[in-house]
Amino acid sequence: MPRIKDIQIKMTADEVQEILSIALDEDHDKAFHFICDQLAKKVEKALQQQ
Repeated sequence: MPRIKDIQIKMTADEVQEILSIALDEDHDKAFHFICDQLAKKVEKALQQQ
């Protein structure tokens, strides 16, 4: 696992919309899947690039 540090990630409009939808619905299962399937991959990639 890469060393943890501050990062910036870009998100598509669709991803932003999905996050807002999850927050409004308070859908914990959908939030978990979004984090595992999309957000974690972007974070790992950003950490490897720095």
